[in-house]
Amino acid sequence: MLLTVWVWMCCLPANAEESPVIRAAIDRSLPYLQAHLSDVRGGHKTLVALALFKAGTPLETPALQGALKDIQDRCAGGQYQPMDGNASIYAAALDATFLVDTGGERYRPQVQVIANYLLRHQLSTGGWEYPDTPVRPGSVGDTSVTQYACLGLWAVERSGIKIDPGVWLRVLDWHVKSQNPDGGYAYLPSATANLAGSNSTLNMTVNGVASMHIAMLHLAPDLQPLKQNRVKQVEAPVVKKFGILEEVKLQEKPVERRAAIPQAAIEAVRKAYGFVVARYSPLNPEAGSFQGYYLYSLERMAALANVSLLGERDWYQSSSAELLKRQQADGSVQLGQGASVRDTAFAVLFLVRATAKVLQRSTVEPGFGEGLLAGGRGLPDDLVAVQLNGRTIRGQNQPVPPLDQLLAALQSTGEIPLDQVQEQLVEQIQIGDRRSLVGQVDLLKDLARHSNAEVRRSAIWAIGRTDRLDLGTLLINSLDDPDLGVMIEARNALCWLSRRPNGFGEAEDPLANLLPGTPEIQKNEVIAGWHRELILHWGRWYLDARPFAERGDEFEADLKRRITALKQETATAPR
Repeated sequence: MLLTVWVWMCCLPANAEESPVIRAAIDRSLPYLQAHLSDVRGGHKTLVALALFKAGTPLETPALQGALKDIQDRCAGGQYQPMDGNASIYAAALDATFLVDTGGERYRPQVQVIANYLLRHQLSTGGWEYPDTPVRPGSVGDTSVTQYACLGLWAVERSGIKIDPGVWLRVLDWHVKSQNPDGGYAYLPSATANLAGSNSTLNMTVNGVASMHIAMLHLAPDLQPLKQNRVKQVEAPVVKKFGILEEVKLQEKPVERRAAIPQAAIEAVRKAYGFVVARYSPLNPEAGSFQGYYLYSLERMAALANVSLLGERDWYQSSSAELLKRQQADGSVQLGQGASVRDTAFAVLFLVRATAKVLQRSTVEPGFGEGLLAGGRGLPDDLVAVQLNGRTIRGQNQPVPPLDQLLAALQSTGEIPLDQVQEQLVEQIQIGDRRSLVGQVDLLKDLARHSNAEVRRSAIWAIGRTDRLDLGTLLINSLDDPDLGVMIEARNALCWLSRRPNGFGEAEDPLANLLPGTPEIQKNEVIAGWHRELILHWGRWYLDARPFAERGDEFEADLKRRITALKQETATAPR
């Protein structure tokens, strides 16, 4: 197992969650979970059922149908009847999530029953406590229970049931007032600071960051509090409202909000995130028997916060590698003392990136790898319900043409307008299965050398989504393309491949910050300097990351000579 993990870490730098090693680990766990589903009850049973469903187990499976019936029985009579005693908030949140993610609006009456239960137990402070025990003296709420209440209410809103914004504002207020001076959160924040468990922990701070993001998601959907308090929005040309490959101009505009987010809450989430970054560990040394809980919380926080790195560390790769080391031959995962059904379910939810799937994010970094391809910009929020066809929106019952047909059309660009082919290509890859690109690599290579720059841009964008490290040679060569748009796409494809959303700090578009009317000679100088950076940074990266089977060829020798010459040129340039 250790050798397998090492090979995976070295050879699959991007989209590791879809790698064969990860998929095999998930598949090994499923029979174990199915065999032990009847051994657990209440919220734990829902947790296991949710993991099975998220990993691809058909909903028609008798075990999952049994879990659904149990939840519906708990909602019978219009009153939620939890089986988990003082852990009922956890169970209710998982029950709501399973109902919504498997049935959408179908189970709305039951979801409403759970919503009533969760809302009834929100404290006046804005947090939640264990509902079936007296509030602990000095407690103002429990960070862990509050996180699961937020998770459940998020599912409620996804079913179409609206939650009063005041609920979310009270959640934010609770987190502002409960934050410790070090930026972290305790298991039991205390109004008196004397309550046991009032010290900041990594587990609870991860949960605090996630809860605040859930609240902000409902109050100001476009706000990304870990970025600047403004977002980039597209000014799309009127004649190509749904254009995909057009060059778009980004202009910063204030975020449109459904409710005002207190600045104190934005500062609180940033401070808490800093606490997490400084203390991140692939497995939490403080977590004890709650390692699985930590991993699922980590995945949820990172997906909601839209981050792929914690500092310089890829949280998914690092934690997945540790998790795989602990998977047993029977598919169970041993994270504490002995394997447990609960930890195995948490591990599967982490590996499949369950929260990211709910958010429908193909990556966790906005604009990551998109370059000038404005795929997704200007589309309706629900990409499951609608699809694009050229410049028109169509329903799900009219599928996008197969990938091979789109690539053939792109090659000919005769019968179908080029922009429509490009739009449908982007949609097929973003919403469909990117693994289908693997069988089209040879055609994509040909398209990357097409005489039409627009076709080359499309091909480079698609090649970036193949996650084939051996195609880095083609991407490095495309940095020399005479068309600036192709160069930008090649750079962003390398960002995708390397899992470095911001590259090495170079500009995404070298001309973005130039003033209108800048002379062409100055533009060319800026492009040349930017291009020199790309070759130096990405050339050195690829020499280090290149598959061993590809090394020692003429391309590598030429690239090394070129980098050496550029370094000497930079060193001798007048200052």
